[in-house]
Amino acid sequence: MVSADERLEKYLKRLEDDKRILLSNRRRIIDFIESRKAKGKAANTCLKYLSPLTQINLCGWVTEPFEKLTKKDIESIVTKS
Repeated sequence: MVSADERLEKYLKRLEDDKRILLSNRRRIIDFIESRKAKGKAANTCLKYLSPLTQINLCGWVTEPFEKLTKKDIESIVTKS
Protein backbone atom coordinates (compact mmCIF):
# COMPACT_ATOMS: atom_id res chain seq x y z
CA MET A 1 0.00 0.00 0.00
CA VAL A 2 1.30 3.44 -0.92
CA SER A 3 1.56 6.00 1.88
CA ALA A 4 0.11 9.50 1.65
CA ASP A 5 3.65 10.92 1.65
CA GLU A 6 4.56 8.76 -1.35
CA ARG A 7 1.37 9.75 -3.19
CA LEU A 8 2.08 13.43 -2.52
CA GLU A 9 5.65 13.20 -3.82
CA LYS A 10 4.47 11.33 -6.93
CA TYR A 11 1.75 13.94 -7.55
CA LEU A 12 4.25 16.80 -7.16
CA LYS A 13 6.65 15.12 -9.58
CA ARG A 14 3.88 14.70 -12.18
CA LEU A 15 2.91 18.34 -11.66
CA GLU A 16 6.49 19.51 -12.28
CA ASP A 17 6.48 17.72 -15.63
CA ASP A 18 2.94 18.68 -16.73
CA LYS A 19 3.29 21.13 -19.60
CA ARG A 20 -0.49 21.71 -19.76
CA ILE A 21 -0.17 24.00 -16.71
CA LEU A 22 1.71 27.27 -17.00
CA LEU A 23 5.20 27.06 -15.52
CA SER A 24 4.54 30.00 -13.18
CA ASN A 25 1.37 28.34 -11.88
CA ARG A 26 3.15 25.01 -11.41
CA ARG A 27 5.87 26.77 -9.41
CA ARG A 28 3.31 28.62 -7.28
CA ILE A 29 1.34 25.44 -6.55
CA ILE A 30 4.49 23.52 -5.63
CA ASP A 31 5.78 26.38 -3.46
CA PHE A 32 2.42 26.58 -1.70
CA ILE A 33 2.38 22.83 -0.97
CA GLU A 34 5.99 22.93 0.24
CA SER A 35 5.10 25.80 2.60
CA ARG A 36 2.15 23.81 3.97
CA LYS A 37 4.41 20.81 4.54
CA ALA A 38 6.94 23.04 6.33
CA LYS A 39 4.15 24.25 8.62
CA GLY A 40 3.42 20.66 9.59
CA LYS A 41 0.36 19.91 7.45
CA ALA A 42 -0.20 16.20 6.85
CA ALA A 43 0.37 14.75 3.39
CA ASN A 44 -3.36 13.99 3.02
CA THR A 45 -4.17 17.64 3.75
CA CYS A 46 -1.63 18.76 1.14
CA LEU A 47 -3.20 16.39 -1.37
CA LYS A 48 -6.60 17.97 -0.67
CA TYR A 49 -5.09 21.38 -1.49
CA LEU A 50 -3.18 20.11 -4.50
CA SER A 51 -5.99 18.41 -6.36
CA PRO A 52 -8.30 21.42 -6.93
CA LEU A 53 -5.39 23.76 -7.66
CA THR A 54 -4.24 21.39 -10.38
CA GLN A 55 -7.72 20.68 -11.72
CA ILE A 56 -8.70 24.33 -12.23
CA ASN A 57 -5.69 24.64 -14.50
CA LEU A 58 -6.25 21.37 -16.37
CA CYS A 59 -9.96 22.14 -16.93
CA GLY A 60 -9.00 25.38 -18.61
CA TRP A 61 -10.58 27.57 -15.93
CA VAL A 62 -7.24 29.29 -15.38
CA THR A 63 -5.43 30.30 -18.55
CA GLU A 64 -3.11 32.96 -17.19
CA PRO A 65 -0.66 33.22 -14.29
CA PHE A 66 -2.29 33.18 -10.84
CA GLU A 67 -0.83 36.59 -10.00
CA LYS A 68 -2.72 38.17 -12.92
CA LEU A 69 -6.14 36.84 -11.87
CA THR A 70 -8.62 39.45 -10.72
CA LYS A 71 -11.24 39.13 -8.01
CA LYS A 72 -13.84 38.66 -10.76
CA ASP A 73 -11.77 35.82 -12.29
CA ILE A 74 -11.58 34.04 -8.92
CA GLU A 75 -15.33 34.48 -8.35
CA SER A 76 -16.00 32.98 -11.77
CA ILE A 77 -13.80 29.96 -11.00
CA VAL A 78 -15.44 29.38 -7.63
CA THR A 79 -18.96 29.50 -9.08
CA LYS A 80 -18.02 26.92 -11.74
CA SER A 81 -17.17 24.30 -9.13
